[in-house]
Amino acid sequence: MRHLKSRNWKGSPRGWKARLLSQSPPLEIGVVADITLTGADADERVVLVRGTEMGAGGCPASLGGACLGVTGSIAMIGRSRANGDGVAEFHWPVPSGAPEGLQFCMQAFIKRGPGGADSILSNVICESTCTGDSCYDCDESDFDDDGLCGDEDIC
Repeated sequence: MRHLKSRNWKGSPRGWKARLLSQSPPLEIGVVADITLTGADADERVVLVRGTEMGAGGCPASLGGACLGVTGSIAMIGRSRANGDGVAEFHWPVPSGAPEGLQFCMQAFIKRGPGGADSILSNVICESTCTGDSCYDCDESDFDDDGLCGDEDIC
């Protein structure tokens, strides 16, 4: 699995225990990526958006002024209801026309309270698109950062 860039976005004063995780497969062009959010309340509606950069995004009034942590070309990926364990799953087909190396950053939010005043945002994750073997690098097994993985590395 590829290494994800992730951070908790501080654009909103509201804290949240939820995490957003990308699971296998990575953002392989033309393949469905599975994205999971944990930590929501059971049966809550979770919305997942994507942009092309991480940074200070818009602060929609419908979210009570909470600010997104994604910018660039922004679009909604989808909505999902959290199950009884507070897990919401998304299955996003990575566009077949996306160029290799295009970064997508994703963030989820849950609208809560009157006028969205208690809305919460997840952390932001970013990953670049890939194809074939380039999707499965050895970040986790390259312990000395020499580009050689596991059994190939004699050091």
